Amino acid sequence: MPGMLHAARENCLFLEQLTEDRRSQQAAGEKTLKELKLQRQEVEETHQALELRVQDDRAKIQEMEKEKVSLQHTLKKTEEAASVWKWRLDKALKRIEKHDPGSVFVKRLREAGQC
Repeated sequence: MPGMLHAARENCLFLEQLTEDRRSQQAAGEKTLKELKLQRQEVEETHQALELRVQDDRAKIQEMEKEKVSLQHTLKKTEEAASVWKWRLDKALKRIEKHDPGSVFVKRLREAGQC
């Protein structure tokens, strides 16, 4: 009987040690789980912040595209107006040359590349 009692005590000590090991593993697992949850939360917050930046960037890009189209339209109108003014100036210079052949004014303008 004393041998059985000794074996039972050893078995009990073994089970207590095993239980303690399991508790320690569980505590470590819970700690790891808590850390992972915190990391996940940080990742989700970073993701949300990046999503907001993407939305802002898309809005800025759209605004820039609108501005680009507006500027292209303005440039086209300006170029057309410049072409009309150049044509009018050339027409006026031809009239001046017709009335005053060899006009120094017309000659200087043409030499300067203005017309």
